[in-house]
Amino acid sequence: MSGSPMSRLMLTAVLCCGALTQARAGQSVWHALDVPRWSAPVATIDPVHRLLVVYGTEDRAGQVYTASLTTPTAWSRREAAGPGPAIPYTACRASDPHSGTLFVCDETQGEDWKFEAVADQWTLLGHGLDRFGSALALDRHRHRLLAFGGQQVAFSHTNWLNSVVTLPSDTAGVWAPLTVSGTPPLARTGSTAVFDDAHDRLLVFGGLQKNGAYVDETWSLRFDVDPPTWEFLAPTAAAPPGRANAIAVVDLEHHRLLITGGSAGGLRTDTWALDMQAAGASWQVLNANSANPVPLGAGGVLDSLTGQWFGAGGTANHPLRELRVWSTRDDTDWSTALSDPAGPPAGITLGAVHDRAGSRFLVVMGSADLSGPTDLWSHGDSPSGIWAKIATYPQHFTLSDAVVLADSANGQMLVVHSGFDTMTVYQTPMANPATLTALLTKGTAPGARSAFGAAIDAARDQLLVFGGVTIDSVQHDVAPDVFALPLRGTAQWSKLAIPGAPAIVGPATRLVCDEARDVLVSIDLHQVQRLSLTSLQWSGTPATPDAGFGFATPPIFDHESDRIVAGYFDSRGYFVDALPLGILQWSTLQTSLDPPAASLGHALVAVPSDHAVWDLSDQGAWVLTRTAAGSPQAAFIQQTLIGDRLNLLWRSSDRSVTIAWIEERIDGGDWLRVTFGGPSDGTDFTCDRELTRPGLYEYRLAVPTDSGIQYMGATSFRANAAPPFVPHAALVRAHHNPTDRALSMDVWDSAGEWQPQDRLELYDIAGRRLNTRALSQTSSWQSIDLGAGLSLHPGVYLVRLALFGRRNIDTRVVVL
Repeated sequence: MSGSPMSRLMLTAVLCCGALTQARAGQSVWHALDVPRWSAPVATIDPVHRLLVVYGTEDRAGQVYTASLTTPTAWSRREAAGPGPAIPYTACRASDPHSGTLFVCDETQGEDWKFEAVADQWTLLGHGLDRFGSALALDRHRHRLLAFGGQQVAFSHTNWLNSVVTLPSDTAGVWAPLTVSGTPPLARTGSTAVFDDAHDRLLVFGGLQKNGAYVDETWSLRFDVDPPTWEFLAPTAAAPPGRANAIAVVDLEHHRLLITGGSAGGLRTDTWALDMQAAGASWQVLNANSANPVPLGAGGVLDSLTGQWFGAGGTANHPLRELRVWSTRDDTDWSTALSDPAGPPAGITLGAVHDRAGSRFLVVMGSADLSGPTDLWSHGDSPSGIWAKIATYPQHFTLSDAVVLADSANGQMLVVHSGFDTMTVYQTPMANPATLTALLTKGTAPGARSAFGAAIDAARDQLLVFGGVTIDSVQHDVAPDVFALPLRGTAQWSKLAIPGAPAIVGPATRLVCDEARDVLVSIDLHQVQRLSLTSLQWSGTPATPDAGFGFATPPIFDHESDRIVAGYFDSRGYFVDALPLGILQWSTLQTSLDPPAASLGHALVAVPSDHAVWDLSDQGAWVLTRTAAGSPQAAFIQQTLIGDRLNLLWRSSDRSVTIAWIEERIDGGDWLRVTFGGPSDGTDFTCDRELTRPGLYEYRLAVPTDSGIQYMGATSFRANAAPPFVPHAALVRAHHNPTDRALSMDVWDSAGEWQPQDRLELYDIAGRRLNTRALSQTSSWQSIDLGAGLSLHPGVYLVRLALFGRRNIDTRVVVL
């Protein structure tokens, strides 16, 4: 990484080491979990699923989202099949709410796309609309798009247009000029166009002319004559004031064209109706000055079933994701159906933690100029999550002097802050983080420093601090000592007695904990080093990220892939780097969508249960997931210690995955094949391993492929002490055949010590015992047929493993 050390000091932020992520193999994908604010969207109606469908852009994030038409309470992302348009900055847009189709003619990329909402499918229609600011409309009867006006830019010269070109809307084709007659409108850009199906004509209103005039003209291009003919519709009374980029829909129920919004140097706030059955331009004002106008550039669509006219997104000082609604049944003023949840103002994200119990993230935000108080925001950890400000702390923090950590074991968030004199640890409960309380500590705290690293050693329930640059009046120097602070009992600082020193102490340190190896990992500008918390020995080799001038996020440890993940930004934008700890070679993750906009102070948070890494800042909330990319995958999803047995649960992505076997190694030794993997039925499967001694146990799944064995789903477990030998029996799995209602049960005893009196029993829901089967005393694992001789009716049954001298084990089984 390039850049001066001081520039990197301002980018330092460290995350708790306890949050681990188990991402699925495959390509990394960014998802904006706050719905992108749309500056120029297009909307349509999915008539099958009764959804409002919106496609639009904010910065470079073009995506399709939906909201319920009955009760629009939240936006949901639509995962479209196939490739879609290259994310456009500007584009001509049109839609067909009858079929749930929208059209995007990308003026920058020269591609024309159709999205069918019912099928979730993008289709490339053509290339080469060589104009900007055209008015686009759909001629459904002739299956074609019509584009009127706009501008052509050739070198330093701009051509203003008043011609019409067409493109097939149902198959791939090319744009072709339309031959027309009559006197056309003067050349203009930003007109609004709709197709009047009832009268077989294109209606065009408004626009901006080359002389800078916003026109209020209404024109008709008639297709009931050959060739199509232009007509000027003379106003019969007052017409809407001139404007460009107005929102328009056809209200078939009342035979009228509705327009609202648009710009004439500022937002127009009026709403008008054009009687399409009257001769000329018979306009009527419905609301001269809305109290809740539709923002400039919103996407408009009318739901003919309910008479609701929707205006989605738009821009009002900044792009919005609000949804306005107008009822054509009573023509009342615009109201807000879905509001734009207020996010954090422009500022710097100091850090974030995951509050698992509250299903939210807690994000610590500083002011943009690093001078104001510190705010605490929350954001839900689901796709419908929103921002909410929940506290303001009087303490003042900056990126270089504070680290935000999650102390999950104690249910609290910590802010480790270094002032000019000493280091202070603030704590607040995650359940109610209203105030920060300084932890009263004893001993000699670490000296004042900036850009230091901090992490939580969950195994020992202690806070660790290392590195950074000391702050005093004489000189600035690196800080090579590691300090520990117990988080329970007496909070007394101590310096770890480490016999050797780290090879290099960098000026911008970040820490994460590799709990499986019992290692503290230090990342700075020069190298990655590991401190064994068992032997207190440093090791490491130089390894720097490949680009950028400083980390913009705290690093996290990706447990399954055995690597560190951290975000940074450089002149190219915002990126995420990965460092495999076995290779120590940085590489940039390739993502299928553009990441969040680069800004100072992003915060990464891992959510293991979702196989995802979140990025939170004043730029919004994003999630980075790694999904299956072209081939089936399998992964361990749970590990449970039962006595001296480690129970491993894994899941395959589909039924084509066959697990050949599981491999195990202890403390980095040789990989050994330990068990057959089980059926490839697309369901969860388990196995159990006996932990014979303390150490690091690692496991991986072996999957046969055409090119040989592929290893998937690595996981590890550290046994810190010799596990007690506790013979334990278990009901493992029921096998039920819905055809003949046969029922068998797998049972297992870790010690293989079945007693002659042990039985497997079947009861109905009334408590009547239906069957009793003895167990084989020579097999630890056995499958017992409980349905033999019975005609089991559909319902709920109880299976009991009745153990002589030991506690009975029960489970419920549903027979279909």
